[in-house]
Amino acid sequence: MRRPQRTKPSAAASLPRQLLSQEGLIFDLQRASTHDGPGLRTTVFCKGCPLQCLWCHNPESISPRPEVLYTAARCRGCGRCLAVCRSGAIGEDGPAHRRQHLCTACGACTEACAGGALYSAGRTVTVAEILDQALLDARFYAQSGGGVTISGGEPMLQPSFTAALAESLHRLGISAALDTSGLFSYAALEPILPFLDLILFDLKHMHWETHQRLTGVSNERILMNLEELA
Repeated sequence: MRRPQRTKPSAAASLPRQLLSQEGLIFDLQRASTHDGPGLRTTVFCKGCPLQCLWCHNPESISPRPEVLYTAARCRGCGRCLAVCRSGAIGEDGPAHRRQHLCTACGACTEACAGGALYSAGRTVTVAEILDQALLDARFYAQSGGGVTISGGEPMLQPSFTAALAESLHRLGISAALDTSGLFSYAALEPILPFLDLILFDLKHMHWETHQRLTGVSNERILMNLEELA
């Protein structure tokens, strides 16, 4: 008779429960990333951003709440979304003219959508769930000088989650990087600094007026934070 295989306990199991149970809202988690810091990395994309850059390539990151997004080119016009929508956000004219103020982001329409035209952006995860994914590539971090990058959106809109994740990675010996727009409370970042190995500071523009025009916000606080970090 074969002995049952024992599951190897996760290295994260030794961490304090208050760290592992901390929740955050993300819109993606990308393994084998090579563009978010040195080496091979896992990138955690937090949801919510205080900037609205004209060139934003992740517009699904801007809202700090879960949302349902729509790609018209994938819509088959099957009507399944209308049949399952209970909030009245999708009317007879179809998903292209959804009433966003009625949408509860329940996800029923995304599950029913045959073509993938409707999809959810934003899900709540715990630090423990992130670590389960990140630890799968631990040996590659060591070989390549990589680690985990906490990105967004703006991670510092969720300081408790960012702090718990950074501290957990630090305790596990995994390099942690913060990819930030620079618009945050420095008092919130300061206690996280000992757990970070790298900060990717994405300054959009030096001139305040141009920064305001391109991103919708002033860069005064951003430049102050950059000076503090330097």
